Amino acid sequence: MGMAVPQFFALFSKAHEVEYKHLKSVLKMLRNDAVLKSTSYCLIFDLKNQQMLVSAEDPTGKCREEFLQEPKVLKAHVFPEDLNLREAKPAESHYRSAGANADFLEVHINSSGFVTPFFLLFSLPDSSKSWQIESSGIMGKLELSER
Repeated sequence: MGMAVPQFFALFSKAHEVEYKHLKSVLKMLRNDAVLKSTSYCLIFDLKNQQMLVSAEDPTGKCREEFLQEPKVLKAHVFPEDLNLREAKPAESHYRSAGANADFLEVHINSSGFVTPFFLLFSLPDSSKSWQIESSGIMGKLELSER
């Protein structure tokens, strides 16, 4: 019964709301794990392949090439076809310029639970509607708004 209810509600949720909730749960899990295990993680948004990946940081602070597969929520997450990730960048650059995007964004979650501020822009395939997800504060609190 516990798994049926969330799946049932997912049928009535919009794609951007489902992605927002998924990202929120992944961030919470990574923050808690980073603090408890005194380790650091990378949350990678890949615009080209329309997916989100999770990896650990190496001792130099760079994201490792091996991506996490366990638990299931940390596996590579492909965004739905009816929702495109159009922009992914550090939150500060959202306000400074609308320059060229990189193909991916690395969000770092360090061992104290600090989350690099970031900004994501999702849209429908025809670009008729768009939504932004932005993190704020040192804990990476997420805010979803229609644009």
